[in-house]
Amino acid sequence: MDILMKYNFKILAIVILTLFQFSGIAQKIVISENPPIDFRKERSEFGPNQKRFDYFDLKLGGFISDGAINTIPTKSTLNLELTKLYKRKISELFSLNYGIGIGHQLFVLDQYDISYLPDISDQSKEIKYRFINLHPNFGFQINFDKQKGNQMGKYIACNAYLDWIFSDQLSYKYTNSSNSDQIKITHKNLSNVSAFQYGVKLKISGKKLGVFVDYRFSDYFINQSYELPKLSIGVNYSIYKNNYR
Repeated sequence: MDILMKYNFKILAIVILTLFQFSGIAQKIVISENPPIDFRKERSEFGPNQKRFDYFDLKLGGFISDGAINTIPTKSTLNLELTKLYKRKISELFSLNYGIGIGHQLFVLDQYDISYLPDISDQSKEIKYRFINLHPNFGFQINFDKQKGNQMGKYIACNAYLDWIFSDQLSYKYTNSSNSDQIKITHKNLSNVSAFQYGVKLKISGKKLGVFVDYRFSDYFINQSYELPKLSIGVNYSIYKNNYR
């Protein structure tokens, strides 16, 4: 019996030592594993505060008058944009950024005025201009948060933009005097609207949330003395993964 127990203990000891040996080999292999150079380079160069980064920027705001006497009065406005931005870091202080996005601008007019709406009924109500555009932009970013790690940190960005309006419309409602029915009219592809607009975008942001101010230098309308508001303000939110260190 003693001989059998000693033999069993020897077998058990050999098994345990063998398991420890394989475990050590496996651990050694994992520790000594070297990722491909391209992978390590990609990880070190991509990120919010690395050489390259791209993300989505969502903007929500409205338009206000800049004090110009020829500005058409509005009841409410909307400026909604989603842009894919690419950031290229030049130094700790300075970065370039560029991108392309889609925008939706809505202007609900305050009242009818024949001076800027000469071709519609003076009984018209709910008068709306709507524009949908693509907007490439290019500019720079100044970073002023040195202790941000691999995060966007606090920064100010300035971009020039060019809008291509691929959809525009004027809609309004009025009551038919003969039968009192309310009729909605929509005009598309307006002949007096310029297809291209340009201006500047200014954004101040901390990590993901910030505020923006946009100004349009060009006029929506061709050969018209009145113009829709050019100054837009609102909030913006940067959309990207949170697991950067």
